[in-house]
Amino acid sequence: MITMPRLCVTLLWVFFAGPFAFSIDFSIPPGKTAILIEPMMSNRSADDLLDGLECLRNHIDYLFWEYGRDFAIVVKDSNDTHDLFCDRLYNQGFASLLVISADFTITEKDPTCKSAKIPDIPLYAKIKLKMTVYNLAGNDRRGKTLSASAHSRHDWLDASKANDSIATAWEPPDFVLKRLLTNMLGGMERFDRKGFYSKNSVPVVLLFDQELGDSAAYEDILAAVAYASRSLYRQFGFTLEVTDEQSLSVPGASFAAMSQLFSSLQKRPYEKDGVMTVALYNPLDGNRFYEAGRVIHIGLSDIKKQMLLVAVLDMPNQETRNWKTMLNGQLLLHEVGHLLGAIHVSDIHSIMNFNTTWISSDTFDPFNAGLVAAFRRDRSRLESVSSYLRALADAMSQSGYKLVDFPPVFFSFVNINRHDVLDGLADASDVSGTIINAVIGYSWYVARDYPKAREFFYRSLACDSEQAAVHYYLSQVTTDYLAEYHRKQAVSRGFYLAGRDNHDN
Repeated sequence: MITMPRLCVTLLWVFFAGPFAFSIDFSIPPGKTAILIEPMMSNRSADDLLDGLECLRNHIDYLFWEYGRDFAIVVKDSNDTHDLFCDRLYNQGFASLLVISADFTITEKDPTCKSAKIPDIPLYAKIKLKMTVYNLAGNDRRGKTLSASAHSRHDWLDASKANDSIATAWEPPDFVLKRLLTNMLGGMERFDRKGFYSKNSVPVVLLFDQELGDSAAYEDILAAVAYASRSLYRQFGFTLEVTDEQSLSVPGASFAAMSQLFSSLQKRPYEKDGVMTVALYNPLDGNRFYEAGRVIHIGLSDIKKQMLLVAVLDMPNQETRNWKTMLNGQLLLHEVGHLLGAIHVSDIHSIMNFNTTWISSDTFDPFNAGLVAAFRRDRSRLESVSSYLRALADAMSQSGYKLVDFPPVFFSFVNINRHDVLDGLADASDVSGTIINAVIGYSWYVARDYPKAREFFYRSLACDSEQAAVHYYLSQVTTDYLAEYHRKQAVSRGFYLAGRDNHDN
């Protein structure tokens, strides 16, 4: 939920996975590595395979950065022979080539849910990887190959961290992949991670509690900031720069106390314009994060004061400890995105998805990328609700990006009865008619006047029949076959609420 201009709240539930039983020595020569990722032959769902390959790509991208390896993910021309491809890479300065073939089988543990793209469905994964490394400087181009596979299991958490609700949960797909990659590539030689510098860096005041004050935890925090900076640099050309460090008093805070902790943070004098305050704390009940089906507040942000608070999370087992920076870096990046003007979307490939998924992306979707760039150019558009919403409407129209559902800010209880907001949207963009009718319909939905709600929702669909959120709310204000029709329309377009809702009025 977002209320403007004061508070932007992030609600995240992230899938993770666990331990592995054996270790393999699979060394990759020093120097720049070219990485080619390709699917194995498979007759399974093309969508599952595509998402699986993107998940693999994101994890490989992180792992090589974490190990300080100079690398690039490359594409092979269909006309290239192996030798020509290797010669071309060698001439471009690559010392080795790593070819990764992958196969993913993803099924749902809940038979009533039919889409693996819905974030909170417990997914079961079987993953096969085949890796071949070629030393491009040598004359022998046959390469060295190993294969391994793994699948989801129940005992994916260390015994000291498991309780009944966690121990019976299936290991989600991204941690199955973490286990495989840790054991297949965890023996690589480490180097210092590459830093990024930009004259357009955003100053950050870092606050952290005493529980995070020891050297190891402190280094973890700096690594998470570096990961977020890397993502921002690659997409927008600027970084985060820690200019000051201060202590944060956290009297035994749990996840449940996060809102109270954030309220106390908001009472602090905030920094001058253009400076972010990034606060981090170590939750007492951090293991609850991995409980099946639980939704937990782990990040809050205030766009007006440029403040955010995130929980620093631990990994569920020793075998995946090297992935801690990826987890906390992505949580931090999501909240920083809010301070930069980005909002929640249902795209599971976006860092701004409000339920982070097993794909583990650190990339902003085209809509939010446009928002961040626009607000970097002109922060005055963040100063009022009407100018902010108009900027969102403009971005929806200009980005060419099809939102699965409207940004929740348009359906906020704070904004649905603001006539000045609707008036300001009237000529904002090509999507203004869709938004205005959807918001009016939603206000009647809240008032339980379903006939009027239906009228305006159908007016909204007349402007844009693809809006999944409108289909979803129509399923709530219609009955019988119409309700089921609109629910299926919402599901098919990826609106996550519809997949677990069989509501009848």
